[in-house]
Amino acid sequence: TEAGHHYLEQLSGALNQIGQATRDVSRRDRRQYLRISVPPTFLIFFLIPRLPSLLERHPELTLSFDDSLILDPMREDIDGAIEYRLQTDERLRSTKLFDDNVVAISSPAYAQEMQLHSLEDIKRCMLIETKKRVFSWDSVLREFPWRAQCRMLFVQYTYQAMSSVALGHGVALTNRYNADHLLREGRLIIPFDIKLPNYNAPSYYFSTLPQKEARPEIKAFRAWIDE
Repeated sequence: TEAGHHYLEQLSGALNQIGQATRDVSRRDRRQYLRISVPPTFLIFFLIPRLPSLLERHPELTLSFDDSLILDPMREDIDGAIEYRLQTDERLRSTKLFDDNVVAISSPAYAQEMQLHSLEDIKRCMLIETKKRVFSWDSVLREFPWRAQCRMLFVQYTYQAMSSVALGHGVALTNRYNADHLLREGRLIIPFDIKLPNYNAPSYYFSTLPQKEARPEIKAFRAWIDE
């Protein structure tokens, strides 16, 4: 009908105006959005303390972080990921960052109070265990008959274990890179070395979907991690 035709013309004009307004906003918005999935402990203790240097160098970046140990190749809304896994996914473009370098950590005051100098000394300590860690205190202490009598505190994530250790609650296992910031600040120490039995250790990888690998903001983020 004539009325319907007139309505369609008005609607088409309105849609064109909306489209033009969206393009104008997009041109004015020069920010580059980057959504990264990352294990929570790595985010809190490794990435966040270093973020000022990235944002100073790339002020156009707008970052969004999601908690995850691995990247689901079906998640096209994620631009890149720091993964903690045994093997890479062939559907992703992945490069190794570093291996799972396990160390024992305590606060300086706790190590002094408990006189921690060797693995044998922890039999009188509170052992803090992360449920989601591949490597556990049971693996480290398998040759010690007293391990079954040790006091234990179980938490869900490594960042919770590290926070508890910093408060002087006990001794925990963590990745050396996760603890780096707190070690350099002197809030944590490595009171003794541990001997690790052979085990299939996970590694940390930077991964992205093949179609996103060449994006400048992905390259900038990846180069910054390597520094």
